Amino acid sequence: PDLTDPGLYDAIMGKSEAQMMQEELSVAVNAARTVEDRCTALDNFEMLVEQVDNANNMEPLGMWPPVLSLLEPHVASDERILVAAAWVVGTAVQNNDKAQAAAFSHGALPCILALLQDLSQEAVCNKAVYALSSMLKHYPAAVHQFTELDGWTVLRSLLGINSLAVRRKVAFLLIQLLHQAKDALDTPVAGPVAPKAPIARVHP
Repeated sequence: PDLTDPGLYDAIMGKSEAQMMQEELSVAVNAARTVEDRCTALDNFEMLVEQVDNANNMEPLGMWPPVLSLLEPHVASDERILVAAAWVVGTAVQNNDKAQAAAFSHGALPCILALLQDLSQEAVCNKAVYALSSMLKHYPAAVHQFTELDGWTVLRSLLGINSLAVRRKVAFLLIQLLHQAKDALDTPVAGPVAPKAPIARVHP
């Protein structure tokens, strides 16, 4: 065999997970591929970013902008792609403050909230609430932006959706946010100059 062939290492050792992520994402964003191919690629990508290290590699690999672009209906072109992309975002940032910060810096929260405007797309709303919950969990900056974007009104509207699964997720998220607000109020400030994290207030 040709020992200078870069494909030889891949053949012996297998591709790295970073390479697999790049390949799956390239399929997911390729509008020339079928919806089924793009959704399969996103499903594979979601499984890869279940690993914290892979989720954190999305930022240095420049993957957040193309992933978040798939939350835009005119880019995704199909409800199934919106669902799969929201699932990727939720999994990548779940219990991962580094990935939360990266997604937040690329404007993930407004993209997620935009998905929740059309209550007729129950499957999209279901996965978007999952992504929203993952973004807001123990991340005060995201909660603050959520409040500024009138996210509480969005959640209130979702409580009237026909999907029981969505309503349950929204109720869980509301309880989570209330607990976070209480914990922030109960936590003493570390020093006289330490700033307080913004506390979200639930609108009546």
